[in-house]
Amino acid sequence: EKQLMPPFKVYICCNKKAIIWDIEAIRFLRENYRIVGSFIGCLPRYPLQNQLFGLPMTLMPEEVTLLLSKGIIVLVDDAKSHRSPTQAQIEESEQMRSQEENKQLQEYIKSIEKKKLKIELLRKNNDSSQPNDPKENDIPLQQKQEVQDQQNSLDLENQTSKRSGFAPLINIKTTSSFPWYNDNGNCYSSIDIAKQNNLWVWPNVQKDIQKYKVYCDLWDQGYYITSGIKFGGDYLLYPGDPLRYHSHYIATVLDIDRIISPMDIITFGRLGTAVKKSYMLCSWDQQQDKAVYHCLEWSGFG
Repeated sequence: EKQLMPPFKVYICCNKKAIIWDIEAIRFLRENYRIVGSFIGCLPRYPLQNQLFGLPMTLMPEEVTLLLSKGIIVLVDDAKSHRSPTQAQIEESEQMRSQEENKQLQEYIKSIEKKKLKIELLRKNNDSSQPNDPKENDIPLQQKQEVQDQQNSLDLENQTSKRSGFAPLINIKTTSSFPWYNDNGNCYSSIDIAKQNNLWVWPNVQKDIQKYKVYCDLWDQGYYITSGIKFGGDYLLYPGDPLRYHSHYIATVLDIDRIISPMDIITFGRLGTAVKKSYMLCSWDQQQDKAVYHCLEWSGFG
């Protein structure tokens, strides 16, 4: 088995979104570098729901710059990697797609035949059983009902397949298979080179620089960090993997010279308490070159 090692390719789209398609790279980054990201793709069989999402995964700007600075990823200019195809390449691509669809259909038909064979064997076993014992009489009836349910399900799948002309199997390609796609010469392994080619310039303003420094300081402390926009902050801080833990803090990055009013304190405190979290106010002290944190939470008296 081939060992997965960085750097991994992150594709920068026209809207400057950073996208990862490789599920193994996503797992590696989550387990080894506490990079969570956000899945933005719909699930093939449930495209209309918005509770669970699939590939691809998008990264926050902070995550991209952090990983790029550590040499864990390389950035790919996705727009420049798509060349103008020739007519021959288009025809070749259509032919390959048709062959792949036929292959999936044949595999699906084989799986249906195997299921039918299994049902026939179950039916024969049920018919050959002798219900002499009254206690054993209920078992074949239950098995017969299960066999009938499976048969009905197979018939429905078979009818759906014939009506649509294609098997209900969906393969998601995580890499571009177009013959005219070529990312050679469009990969950038450092922030400076990416900035020179105007592919990735974040952070480029003082506010973003402060956010990035605070983010890196929190990341160095061992937190899992996700976007906190749905809770009114910049980040959510988790003590462990978000699949296992609830976030403990809502973090917002403020300018260190900002004057915080009593109304701000009440607002932040109530917001954190309403979702059972502490509200963390973060700033970057440029003179001392370190982050400054203040946590707000309600305390009950009486």
